[in-house]
Amino acid sequence: MSYSRRIFLTSLLAAAATPALSQSVLRPLARPLRIHPALRQTPAQMLQQARLGNGVSYLVARLSDGQVIEGNNPGMALAPASTAKAVTALYALDRLGADFRFETLVLGQGVLEAGALQGTLMLAGGGDPILSTADLVAMVDQLYAAGVRRVNGTFSYFDGALPAITEIDPGGQLPQAGYNPAISGLNLNFNRVHFEWTRAGGAWNLAMDARGGNVTPAVSIATMALADRGAPTFSYRQDGVIDRWTVASGALGNGGSRWLPVRSPGAYAADVFRTLCAARGITLPAPQPEGRLIAGNVYARHQSPELLIMLRDMLEYSTNITAEVIGLTAARRDNPALVSLPQSAAAMAEWVLLQHGAQMRLVDHSGLGGAAQIAPDQMVRLLRGGADGPLRGILRPVVLTDAEGDRLPNPDTQVAAKTGTLNFTSCLVGYIDPPAGEDLVFAIFSSDAAARQAARLDEVPAGSRAWNARARRLQQQLIQRWGALYSTM
Repeated sequence: MSYSRRIFLTSLLAAAATPALSQSVLRPLARPLRIHPALRQTPAQMLQQARLGNGVSYLVARLSDGQVIEGNNPGMALAPASTAKAVTALYALDRLGADFRFETLVLGQGVLEAGALQGTLMLAGGGDPILSTADLVAMVDQLYAAGVRRVNGTFSYFDGALPAITEIDPGGQLPQAGYNPAISGLNLNFNRVHFEWTRAGGAWNLAMDARGGNVTPAVSIATMALADRGAPTFSYRQDGVIDRWTVASGALGNGGSRWLPVRSPGAYAADVFRTLCAARGITLPAPQPEGRLIAGNVYARHQSPELLIMLRDMLEYSTNITAEVIGLTAARRDNPALVSLPQSAAAMAEWVLLQHGAQMRLVDHSGLGGAAQIAPDQMVRLLRGGADGPLRGILRPVVLTDAEGDRLPNPDTQVAAKTGTLNFTSCLVGYIDPPAGEDLVFAIFSSDAAARQAARLDEVPAGSRAWNARARRLQQQLIQRWGALYSTM
């Protein structure tokens, strides 16, 4: 399917308008036709150069009326990767509203006398996916200001606002993948723990903490031990609510750090809260899980930013847990019986079909699960339907680059889009504001499912970076081509 039709018609009309000249008239030298750099290759040539195999599908259409401009296998469904977050954003805005906020509370039940609470103190999560250690510090300060210095009773935590989910993509990722954490109604630091290793005098120092703001509280909910091996880099086992890790000594180098996923997020948040309280002079018993909220005084409260702000950050930084918590919360608003990500993702897909007439297979809200399938024509249909809302304004501007990856100076085409990246999968969807003509909406999906499956347990599979780089270059060529077509008319 080609849309060079306009250029052909323009050339034809120009030829028809040229008058016949007599032999006595001097003919001016013909001016060479100026071809925009982005139009010097055809889409077929771009695809051949990219060497991505047969798993490439794309579609670009006019935003106003959906008229197709150009496509390649537009009905072929492929893994959307993190472009699925654009679907989640539209869904959440509709079901929850742009002003929705999550709330985390510290509740007290009993009598407070001379700084001692005779009863129960509870850390109660409302599902906030971006709750941080710095936020807990502020809540500890509120608790201190309320006069609490110790609890003579129990310290509990409630994480039942959302179902407990141990992994976003079960079995599809390496255990150390920090972007594949657990989910609960009480989440902290994107449900990741910080692991740092340093070497002094031939000995290793291994530390696990929940750093945030200007504090670095140690944790007891996750441990790390050194293993005398070269591979695998990490091993993991769950011991009750404690994550027990080992790391290969041969993989540590001279020092470094990384974030690791947490599998018992409620216990993790309560553990850090207790440590922060101790540093502030508040003594709490060891935390205990509680299945129900207690009725009592509110000693501390934290509210998340508004949903629209969280979605903007989610789309910019592509945070999986934010997408999953928000999508799950939106789905459970109408049906609290939904207890898994595939269930809530299916509810989101049903909403997409009913509201926008687009069909897609979704297994989660972040796109991490490779079993999701979306065709470009369906994504374009959805994006057209959501174009009048706030989504376009919170998508990230795309930097246009040349073949060497350098930023183009003063590009005349503006693009707002969501990227999606997995090993051997690279996607881009969004809107194009060309220098002339009407706005466009597009979806570009590239995926090599066989290569991805073969390397699914490799952190950086051989050849994946080069493959993804070629896919991103193809995306750049296509969107620059589509913008350039208008500038030549």
